Amino acid sequence: MRAALYARVSTEEQARHGLSIDAQLAALRAWAQREGHIIAGEYIDAGISGKQPPAKRPELSRFFSDVERGAKVDVLAFCKLDRFFRSVKLYYQAMDVLDKYHIAWQAIQEDYETVTASGRMKVNIMLSVAENEADRTSERIKAVFDRKIEKGEAITRCQPFGLEVRGKKVVPNEYAPAALEAFQMFADTGNTYAVRDMIQTKYGVRLPYEAVYRFLQNPLYIGRYRDNSNYCQPIVPTEL
Repeated sequence: MRAALYARVSTEEQARHGLSIDAQLAALRAWAQREGHIIAGEYIDAGISGKQPPAKRPELSRFFSDVERGAKVDVLAFCKLDRFFRSVKLYYQAMDVLDKYHIAWQAIQEDYETVTASGRMKVNIMLSVAENEADRTSERIKAVFDRKIEKGEAITRCQPFGLEVRGKKVVPNEYAPAALEAFQMFADTGNTYAVRDMIQTKYGVRLPYEAVYRFLQNPLYIGRYRDNSNYCQPIVPTEL
């Protein structure tokens, strides 16, 4: 049989439980070799929630596109059912595609079948449990982030132009003057393209138009993030 291998992990799960893409792939490859299957492709979604639909999972979306373009696959394999989906609704949407192309699925570390009514009921129950667990995990993560924001701590190291993370705080960096000048220029001209060109010409930093458009609307520059108006040191005066 021709088996497509699918591995997924969210960043939170990897940090909390030590899950890894490498461990999943190793198990899937060993299973394929043991069963005598041909590996038809490997699809890896790292840092993607199990509650995301295929359209928001680049690799699962690529798998479905490959199948629709004629890729020959007999079975889609993943380690556990919650690696595939953590939503009953999205699971059945994906099953419509798998059924259309006569592709079976296999959770190699769990015992499931969908031939009998009791087997389908077991799948529904386990998906519901996984969905509930994902909801509770999201709530816990949101609570942690809310506490960090309240204390003025960074929740990601990815910051907009002119800001960076030092220690646990978001602070201005060497491009803070360029960010301030960008706001001043936009206030005078209203021209985002001119702001982008100025940053590249004067400061040697190439930013796409979309990035400039977004940072000109970012309240971090006046020191505010969500409900914390004193989240970080401001670069731009509130009036500007």
